[in-house]
Amino acid sequence: MILISNADIYIISRAVNTYKSNSQQNTGSGWTAPAISDNLLSSLQTLDVTAPNVIQIPVCTIKEARKNWDNHQAFGWVSPNYPCN
Repeated sequence: MILISNADIYIISRAVNTYKSNSQQNTGSGWTAPAISDNLLSSLQTLDVTAPNVIQIPVCTIKEARKNWDNHQAFGWVSPNYPCN
């Protein structure tokens, strides 16, 4: 059995909010510092754990992830947002 904690949910929420704030695009490999905006500062000051642009985890469908896993195994191909495009 896999247990998901509240902390896991917060991390996922932040990642999805980052994805949405970037026009539903993954931002590439590696971490980049978020642009400081009034909204981001306000969210962080009020301890809004779902503030966008703080957590960057690639977001994609399970179909896309599985296809990329298969391509990685067959061809060694890896996207900068692996397992997403």
